[in-house]
Amino acid sequence: MESEAISDTLELLSNADLARKRGKDIHTLRGIRGTPDGEVARIAASTWLDDPPLWPEDIDQLTSLFNTAFEDGLVAISLLAALLPDHPGPVYDLGLDWLDRVDDVLTADALGSVILGPGLLATGGLADLLSVAKAAARPEARRAAVIAALPATSAVVTGPAMSALRQRTNERTLRFVEEPRHDVVSTLLTAFIRDPNPGVQKGIRRIVRAWRKIDKKAATDWANGVSGGIPKTLRAELGGTKKKR
Repeated sequence: MESEAISDTLELLSNADLARKRGKDIHTLRGIRGTPDGEVARIAASTWLDDPPLWPEDIDQLTSLFNTAFEDGLVAISLLAALLPDHPGPVYDLGLDWLDRVDDVLTADALGSVILGPGLLATGGLADLLSVAKAAARPEARRAAVIAALPATSAVVTGPAMSALRQRTNERTLRFVEEPRHDVVSTLLTAFIRDPNPGVQKGIRRIVRAWRKIDKKAATDWANGVSGGIPKTLRAELGGTKKKR
């Protein structure tokens, strides 16, 4: 795998107008090329098909790609996710290493949903994620930890960062568990329920919405059991819950 070739292709397919538009919402020190999501997904899938990364030989190439630009990072996450089934522990560890470098919400969501979530489910390393996320300097790391709960809800995980894994499995839609792992979801939500960052709170609402669709009783039972109650915005997501006294 050649990270520079991937970056060159992403740049070739970039669009200055899209870069300016995305720049209003995505704030990252790595920069934004303006490559459409569909092209990002296609490049990740075709790379997996034609020149997939090798483990551990291509760790440096993947990390270099992740550090290059916003779109490059999504491709790197996608390729790393496709390696996770064969190397769950080491891949999860690399995802945790990348976590401290995340500085935008969309990258946080991709890393959380396709690497950190599946990784902790495969390894049982929930405590490791909580430790790294809480020690990280940026709130986006905590957002990623919250979104790591999404695969544990048994919801279908989507987005361009899923493309290499879809290519590997030849499946259009993917779930990481057949039945919700309520213990994982509740632990991650409870850990960040008082977080003051708006992005983290939006992530919690996203998870609660997904969880409610799959198992409203479990989500409501969790909410009713939170010491001190849950924010009103979350109560609205659940259609109303009782505060714990």
